[in-house]
Amino acid sequence: MGRGRQRETSAEPHVATPQPGHVIDGRYRILRELAQGGMGTVFLARHERLRKRVALKVIQPGLVRRGDFAVRFAREALACGQLDHPHIVGAFDCGTLPQGGAYLVLQLVQGPTMRSWMDRRGPIPWREAAEVGAQIADGLDAAHTAGLVHRDIKPDNIAIEERIGSLPHAKLLDFGVALFARQPQNNRLTRQGGVVGTPGYMAPEQALGEPVDYRADLYAMGALLWEMVSGAPVFAGKPLPEIVSAQMARAAPVLAMPGTPRNRIPREFHNLVSALLTTPVGARPRHAAAVRDALRSLAAGRAAAPSLAVPLPRTVALQSEAVRMASNRPSELVARPSRWTRFYRSIAGRLFGWFRQLVRAAR
Repeated sequence: MGRGRQRETSAEPHVATPQPGHVIDGRYRILRELAQGGMGTVFLARHERLRKRVALKVIQPGLVRRGDFAVRFAREALACGQLDHPHIVGAFDCGTLPQGGAYLVLQLVQGPTMRSWMDRRGPIPWREAAEVGAQIADGLDAAHTAGLVHRDIKPDNIAIEERIGSLPHAKLLDFGVALFARQPQNNRLTRQGGVVGTPGYMAPEQALGEPVDYRADLYAMGALLWEMVSGAPVFAGKPLPEIVSAQMARAAPVLAMPGTPRNRIPREFHNLVSALLTTPVGARPRHAAAVRDALRSLAAGRAAAPSLAVPLPRTVALQSEAVRMASNRPSELVARPSRWTRFYRSIAGRLFGWFRQLVRAAR
């Protein structure tokens, strides 16, 4: 009983990290820890009045005082609060903690990350991968239409809810490095952190620190589809310079899936993945909605995927124009991928040479 009274009187704890039993802002009682990440800790919590379970993400005081982490946290809160979509984890509250930290209240997802889901299942049948991929593209379409580029699409940033008798339900997570439309891309976060994104999933232009738009997310979509079907990342176990060099030097390898002839991947699916993983930005599909529709068409058994060349929403078109102006390149270059390829290969060669020198020096 004494322990229970102590728990009630510690509603606003003056400790660095909230613990199970603590009540945040008089509303959210922490039940248990769910996960830890680079920015803080995610807890399972319950709204005391509504009796509703939520995910509560806490950023520690020391990180709040670091400008880059504070910007990331505020960016995630703003992005998730603006987006209301069945394939995006939404946010509905945020605030500061007495000890100097901050918190973000997110929709609770009852399921693992896509990383854990794929590790448990192995290669995913291509038709199911197309269905899940269509959901991810649908969420990206909502974000892009709202003027947001995620910039860190990867299996760890997607949650999978497994529902009995129905397909898995995918939700996008973590908009901490999202780029807002018309936002300068030489912002403090990018300068301090260097390259923003995850090697193996980020597009070549993103890996090289070039301005990016929504098509960087579409490149990552191609990497996700590849990994779901093949059971392994398209660029597995390689450092960033080698990945960039491989992205510039050749097209994505041909998809192959172990299994019966029934599971053989149709040419249309492979062509779509190859188009998403194309190095020249202008050669990729023009819009996430077109990718979504193509995947749905393939999953439904229709032989031909819909056209990927669809008009851009206004916010997405503004982003593309901003990227073109920031790059100081005439728009005609978008239609000449050979120049992009030569440029990227030259940069990648320098990066790879620098990496080899480091390896030799370490020996």
